[in-house]
Amino acid sequence: MTVERVVLLCLIAGCADDANHPAPPVDPCAVEPSLAGGAAEVGLGSDFTPLVEGQDVHVELGIQGLYMFVVNVRVQDMDVSSDGRPGVIYLGAFDQSGQAISLETGCRVREFGDTGGGHQQLSSPYFLPLIPDFTSVLEGAMVTIRLDVRDLDGHQAKDERTVVTHLPAMAARAMPAANAR
Repeated sequence: MTVERVVLLCLIAGCADDANHPAPPVDPCAVEPSLAGGAAEVGLGSDFTPLVEGQDVHVELGIQGLYMFVVNVRVQDMDVSSDGRPGVIYLGAFDQSGQAISLETGCRVREFGDTGGGHQQLSSPYFLPLIPDFTSVLEGAMVTIRLDVRDLDGHQAKDERTVVTHLPAMAARAMPAANAR
């Protein structure tokens, strides 16, 4: 570790506002869970619609031409709030064999807002694009959306739901014609 990094870490540690809210690590994605966390729930849409195991779900067609899930997350009993304490989320979509089918499965620092009733929800939905190679088998496929949420204090909560995917109505009608060529 370089001298500059040691000095930077010492400065950040000295800037903690109190024992209950230590300064965030240099790399928020390096937060290691060390405490039993609250609860997390994966859902869909801007307003958070909870997912039910085995539910039929239509994917969205993104502006880049990729199919995606518009994912939302809510948590309870975790220190993620609109007062500058973001959450660290890991989201991914996986096929029945456990193979990642989403383009992104990495760590993201995201803001949460209070929704009342003790829940915090993502301030904006997370667009989870699927790899193009999966498009041809997307209709009727079983897909698992996995979620891991951590707060900066090291609390961790996980959730996952397996859903049956469907193409948007217009794409589903066009797909057989495209495959017939």
